[in-house]
Amino acid sequence: MTGRAHITAAAGDPAPRRRHAEQTGYVSPAYLRWAEQVEQAARPPADSFQMPTTAAELDAMSYADRVRVFTTDRALYDRLTGRAPA
Repeated sequence: MTGRAHITAAAGDPAPRRRHAEQTGYVSPAYLRWAEQVEQAARPPADSFQMPTTAAELDAMSYADRVRVFTTDRALYDRLTGRAPA
């Protein structure tokens, strides 16, 4: 035997044998967190748009939301912007 491969009786088995059954179906917590993040990213965001009731609410909206109000309810948009026909 060479010096590199010196094994004593006190060292124990270098590759201990498993004495229990292998776990099946185990998923690590890190993988579960990652899978949840991927699932949430795949879902479309919830639509929280609400039609404005005052001119100030319409003015505070983003351009895209103002266009949505304009295309959804032209009469409401005209009334809130003061462009209602006389």
